[in-house]
Amino acid sequence: MKKITRLILAGLLAAVFPTLANMASYILSETLVTFTLCLCVLLLLEALRRRTVLYFLICGVAFGLLTLTRTILIFLPFIALAVIIIVEILKKHGAGRLVICCVCFVIVYTGVVSIWPVRNKIVFNTFSMAGRGGMVIWSRAEKLDDSPREILATITCSFSEYLGKKLFPDIVVKSNRY
Repeated sequence: MKKITRLILAGLLAAVFPTLANMASYILSETLVTFTLCLCVLLLLEALRRRTVLYFLICGVAFGLLTLTRTILIFLPFIALAVIIIVEILKKHGAGRLVICCVCFVIVYTGVVSIWPVRNKIVFNTFSMAGRGGMVIWSRAEKLDDSPREILATITCSFSEYLGKKLFPDIVVKSNRY
């Protein structure tokens, strides 16, 4: 019961925190990243408690989706796993099964995250992990005098860069500037 009470209290504090309350109105990924990060931590704690491969696989998928949402978090799972293994070794518990679970986690995580570089290789001919979508939306939002054609092109490019380039080839001067 204490665990549920703490979770409810944490949720309420996050809900009334002034800075976080305003974030949902922005077209940014912070709300999704915050939710996914909390989900990842919860899944990781449950995986550590149960110590089953299935939970570590689910946790690897969740961390992969988190990384696809915010690329800067790409090393977070590896740091978390390293700390977990070090703590288990210092506690002098058998870390053998945990290492197997962590390897499964890394394999699934890498599989999920590799979707983005493969997509970028197909679309842009580079394996870059950089996400440009947020900067494009932000830079377009700052410009207040767009013509209806530019607005339509921005919406199309935000939906699909490939389709945007096909329908509006002259709208983007340097697509790699971001």
